[in-house]
Amino acid sequence: MGDIDEIIDFIVKYYPFYKNQESEVRYAISLHLKYKTCMVVRDEKGIVSVVRWNISPDGETAHLLDWIIRPDCRNQGLGRRMLLELLKGFPNVKKIKFEREVIRPNGESTIWSVEEILERKI
Repeated sequence: MGDIDEIIDFIVKYYPFYKNQESEVRYAISLHLKYKTCMVVRDEKGIVSVVRWNISPDGETAHLLDWIIRPDCRNQGLGRRMLLELLKGFPNVKKIKFEREVIRPNGESTIWSVEEILERKI
């Protein structure tokens, strides 16, 4: 199984929002991998987490589109480590905008400063 197939299988398994949308997910993931706006973390069992984002034109806001962490790996500081890795590649990012309804059921986006997020236990 190719790398992108493994990523898609992980996303569909742990984020049912994308069920029956594999071709759209494949296209999006291929673009995000190309532009280095997708991070995949693995352990000995396979993929642990996938996050993908867009960067605002001014470079100061990362729009997190998906951030999926395997249930057995949550609440262990992985989110913070991934955010720090994201910031290495995009050092001008000052704000993080969460896009999905999973974060806000009423559909609103949530914007936090990088400092606020790093202070939280994620």
